[in-house]
Amino acid sequence: MRTARWITSRAVLSLAVALALLAGALPAGTQQAAFPELDQQLEPLRSRFNADAGKVRLILLLDPT
Repeated sequence: MRTARWITSRAVLSLAVALALLAGALPAGTQQAAFPELDQQLEPLRSRFNADAGKVRLILLLDPT
């Protein structure tokens, strides 16, 4: 009985690893949304941020220099 359980758990683990590798090999969908042009007041960013309430949001401020 132990051997059958071990073989089953190993098969399930192998299947999970194979599916994870397959999912990583598939091309990811591309983002089609255009980025809004920001003014000094950052109004497009503020309105989009407020519209996405209840979702996970991340804002990155990057400086090119």
